[in-house]
Amino acid sequence: MHRSIIALTLLVLLPALSTPTLAQKPARSVPIQKLDRVSAQVTGRKLFIHASGAVIGGGWTKPTLRIRPGRRAEADTLVVDFLATPPPQGAAVIQGQLPVSATLTTGLPRYATTKVTVVSATNSLTAPIAFKR
Repeated sequence: MHRSIIALTLLVLLPALSTPTLAQKPARSVPIQKLDRVSAQVTGRKLFIHASGAVIGGGWTKPTLRIRPGRRAEADTLVVDFLATPPPQGAAVIQGQLPVSATLTTGLPRYATTKVTVVSATNSLTAPIAFKR
């Protein structure tokens, strides 16, 4: 009977102990540390935006360029955020600035759009949209 009480207690406690805690929730993407280079080009019916920069330390994943919502129709600049997912808190990572890059392929920009601005945590860079024939 003593063993069955211990077994029952373990069956009740183990699922509670294995559920993720608040510290283990997935990390959200945040702006990268700095930008070094941005280019934008229309080829065919697509706009290609490429950006490169640096993050502080290793372990960053999923570098992404994300168009900011809420753009005015008459705006001449398309604003894009350069985001990445930081390493888990407490993870052992390489210290120092490490390179990171991302490319976004999207539909043609609106009529008035002539340039792209990519934003990071510490700076932003603007590039004219080139047209390849």
